[in-house]
Amino acid sequence: MITMKMTDDIRRKEIKSFGPFTTRQMVCVLIGCAFAIPVALVIPANITVKLIVGAILLIPPMLCGYIKFAGMNLENFIALMIYRVFLTPKKRKRDEKNPFRKDIISYDKAVEKKKTASLTSKQLKEYQKRKETRSIVYSQKKQYKIYK
Repeated sequence: MITMKMTDDIRRKEIKSFGPFTTRQMVCVLIGCAFAIPVALVIPANITVKLIVGAILLIPPMLCGYIKFAGMNLENFIALMIYRVFLTPKKRKRDEKNPFRKDIISYDKAVEKKKTASLTSKQLKEYQKRKETRSIVYSQKKQYKIYK
């Protein structure tokens, strides 16, 4: 069997349709010309100023056809950067709503009731007293929480 080394990934290869230009590049150049030439002709100035204005107006559409950042076309990259920099907040609000909060509380109450059922009345009073002050210490047996 004959094997051959491939230098480029075929999926990244762009098909040339108009000489050395891809279809995307050609369309971008045509859009730039359709925009820059009429504006340059309307300006009441000498030919040098008209050429400079036309060239400046032609640059952005041409760059969209040729430049890629991180695998994205230029217009997609610019739209993403505008969204990230200007449209998203600098500090995000935290939403701490836990949909399982009710279930957790009911489970904790059931577990606490089950574990305090085996306590004597003296231990139960001490437990409730510590619970009111809201300081938690685990017992040595780790069977129930003691509010200290």
